[in-house]
Amino acid sequence: MQALRRKLMTRACWAKLIDGSPETLEQENQEVSEALQNDFTNPELHEKAALLLGMFVLREHSGHFFEIRSPLSRLTAHLAMAQFLRESDPFSVNGQMANVMMLSAINDEAAALEQLRSMSTNEAPVAAMVRGLRAHNTLNYRELAAMSERSPFENIQWFYATSASLGTTLAWPKLTDEQKQTVDFVRIANDLGYSVEIGHQLLDVSGPLEMKEIKSIYQLSHPGQSMPSNIAKVLNETPEHCFQTDSQGKISVCVIGWGQWAMFFQRHLCHAVQQNYYLMKSMWGVPDEAKEFAARCDQSFGGLMLYPFVRYFNCSDVDSYHKAVDDGFKLMVKTPQYVSSDCWNYMCWPVSFAPLYLPEANPHLNEWHNHNPLPGTVYDFGPRLYHPSLTDRGDAMDKFARLRELAPYDYRISGYIVKKKYQDKPMFDQAMALYHEILSYSPRALRAVARSVYSDSTKYVELMTQAAEMDPRNYYDLADYEWQLNSKLNEDKAAEYDQKAYDLDPDRVGAAHRAEWLVRYWLKHGQKAKAASIAKEAGEVYSFDGLVAQAVFYEETGNYNMAFEWFAKIEERYESSTPLLNFCLRYKAKTGDTRFEPEVKKRVNKIFPKGMEKVSIADFKEPPTDGVVFQENSALLQSAGLKMGDVIVSVYGVRVHDTVQYTYARDLKSTPEMELIVWQGDAYREIHASPPNHLFGVGIGSYVKSTK
Repeated sequence: MQALRRKLMTRACWAKLIDGSPETLEQENQEVSEALQNDFTNPELHEKAALLLGMFVLREHSGHFFEIRSPLSRLTAHLAMAQFLRESDPFSVNGQMANVMMLSAINDEAAALEQLRSMSTNEAPVAAMVRGLRAHNTLNYRELAAMSERSPFENIQWFYATSASLGTTLAWPKLTDEQKQTVDFVRIANDLGYSVEIGHQLLDVSGPLEMKEIKSIYQLSHPGQSMPSNIAKVLNETPEHCFQTDSQGKISVCVIGWGQWAMFFQRHLCHAVQQNYYLMKSMWGVPDEAKEFAARCDQSFGGLMLYPFVRYFNCSDVDSYHKAVDDGFKLMVKTPQYVSSDCWNYMCWPVSFAPLYLPEANPHLNEWHNHNPLPGTVYDFGPRLYHPSLTDRGDAMDKFARLRELAPYDYRISGYIVKKKYQDKPMFDQAMALYHEILSYSPRALRAVARSVYSDSTKYVELMTQAAEMDPRNYYDLADYEWQLNSKLNEDKAAEYDQKAYDLDPDRVGAAHRAEWLVRYWLKHGQKAKAASIAKEAGEVYSFDGLVAQAVFYEETGNYNMAFEWFAKIEERYESSTPLLNFCLRYKAKTGDTRFEPEVKKRVNKIFPKGMEKVSIADFKEPPTDGVVFQENSALLQSAGLKMGDVIVSVYGVRVHDTVQYTYARDLKSTPEMELIVWQGDAYREIHASPPNHLFGVGIGSYVKSTK
């Protein structure tokens, strides 16, 4: 009878927990805490406490602020107590599942999956949690995606796995309107990345949803009290011990106290603010609005313990950078246990607008580790890839091989082995050995294996087509591949792939990046209506590339007044005169008409304040002090004999000192071939390249020689 009662209680608990709500978690937390206070030597209660802490830890998606050591240690302590009290008896289903959650949190995928395989799934709530945790560890979303009905817990794990494997851009549109207003999904999207369109939705809801949950849990954990208006005071409480003594000397037990909740909320609130700022400044391109947003957040949340790191991510001048670093290091020295590895790393890295500032003599988190990561775990692995204590050790490759045994589904481990052991050039069999576990559902893995057979067009296209069927954005890579093979003979095939990608890409801002090329292609092939449709849609997106596509359509069809108007929209929206100037130059060269000359004179002096300097390769004797640097690699770069880190100093014989001058100069001529002078680390070389629309498909940046 007692065993049946325990089984019914366990079933009721699990049925509640898979609803995924923080309110349920807190209500169960209060019940278990009170039960432990009355019966602390009951192993089943310790297992249930560990289960609650496991659910608590699995909700952590705080990006740069990710830090779960405190609740993870508490989870482990309750499991240890349960094991001690049970002596030789095995864990109950609560203890088994809590142990799986602990293994999942430290990224020990193989051990977690092995234990999941041994668990009985006769009970529906247990089966739901097993399916959810299986997806969490493998990032294989397909089992959950095939189900017509999922529990809330499964929905969250499905979204996490889908976003991690396919990208948030593909996963987010599949959510219901209610889910898009649920904080767990919003946190995952903020954590794993998003498109500009999705970013605008996150901007609207992430802050309010964080505050809503804070208020709800505060009221549940502080019955009869109103939450103070000072949010810093509310969230700066640190995690409590398991035993609490009140003013009358009464001892109580606390599984998840307000201090644990407060730090959890603080991490997520800080991450939401940082991501909102990043969207506005770097993705949306509205720096003034971003600055105003940061100022408002400083007033509301500036007293938060972790806020110096938010100020670091959001700083834009030397004074604010130095203050953020000073305040951050004070916190790191005083309470290192609350500082995430990622935040610690960033504080030791330079910013783009100022020299590196390190007020501490031994600032690096790497130097604090005896073990990295902790033995038998792959805990918090991402930030550790930047730690020499892991990557520069003599047996690093053996270490990574052991880590891969623990976490065979973690693509970061395989990617590092490819980079360091095989110098980014693995053989096909080597790539397959590293990625075979995830190849059937991961476009990222398919791309990695495809790169190993790049010279075998049949195999490469086969693998990349499989990737594109999962994520249509891979059709862009196939289009680039056709150009790489032979741009003239394969132009039609490239256009076919580009059009597929453009039609199927859910990220319309990203799709607009290819719109100009498609507009030109269809006009060249006499399909004006199709070109007009693409140009119109791209223009309505109102991204930089979308506006260019619409302007180019008008230019190529002879409507020069409308072309000027749309190029002017770019200048107004993005504060870039270069596309408008280049249009005016092309117009004069083509027609001989000088009607736009006054517009040119107004702007060109701002781009070249000292005038356009004509140069040849003989003028360059020393390494460059400035220019434009390639920040990534691509097939188009490789085919031109270029690579990441190369510095462009001249285009068509015009000296370029920064990206603005380069962007202007590369369109001085409309011929397919570009004439470049490039510093390649050991010498200057003249490079002739013909990338589509003079674009190599990589990020570029203004290069300034270090003075150190």
